[in-house]
Amino acid sequence: LAWGFRYGAQHLEVTALEVPIPGLSERLRGIRVAHLSDLHIGNGTEDGRLTAIVEKTNALAPDLVVITGDLFDHDPRHLAAGAQRLAGLRAPLGVYAVLGNHDLRTGREQVADALARHAPALRLLRDECVRLHAAAPLYLAGIEDPGRDWTEHGHGLATIEKLAAAAPSDGPMLLLVHRPDAFMQAAKLGFRLVLAGHFHGGQLALPVGNGRWNAACFLTPYHRGLYRTGDATLYVSRGLGFAGPRVRFGSRPEIAVLELV
Repeated sequence: LAWGFRYGAQHLEVTALEVPIPGLSERLRGIRVAHLSDLHIGNGTEDGRLTAIVEKTNALAPDLVVITGDLFDHDPRHLAAGAQRLAGLRAPLGVYAVLGNHDLRTGREQVADALARHAPALRLLRDECVRLHAAAPLYLAGIEDPGRDWTEHGHGLATIEKLAAAAPSDGPMLLLVHRPDAFMQAAKLGFRLVLAGHFHGGQLALPVGNGRWNAACFLTPYHRGLYRTGDATLYVSRGLGFAGPRVRFGSRPEIAVLELV
């Protein structure tokens, strides 16, 4: 625990992997998506640390940057400064984000307003789909967290159903969602790549067996890393910040770079 408090967040890992996307045009092969999640600005991820994350992401030269929720923790006093630093993110195909449950605690509309004012190039997807300005049709959908624990009883999200029903047929659609438990519903509805976060890889994890044991294992089958079912892929980020105590062990903060093939 002492090590986790002092050093656990200092080692920022870059996870690089290829992700097969059925129906992806050859003209889009090799597009690189930088996946960030769970910054929790206001709980240890602000000022210089946030600037370093932005600079590291830009140095990776991704084609697209996405943030899957919990940009802020709970304190609205950090909104303006945090948004101003996030404005430094750059990618040719754009920078997109969705809201997580901690963003809702901060204030759903307050977060949206701060991003619009101070990071206008960062597009917040609020239960909507956009076509990316790529060489061939490629779509990005994003849903914001409803706040309530919709995962508890295995319920789906009506928003995913609506987005899938309106999905274009000329190219694959990727989905940003904060909680990874939406994966099975999204996969059945035709989403080929789902990006999520929420669990921080457990934040505290032990190297047991072939993976890392962590408390999130008891909450979800999708707690960290890569999952596949049929033609659909899910990547769950370990995130970049803290929920609660500012400690990490066995679950280093992460920027995932996904190359679409």
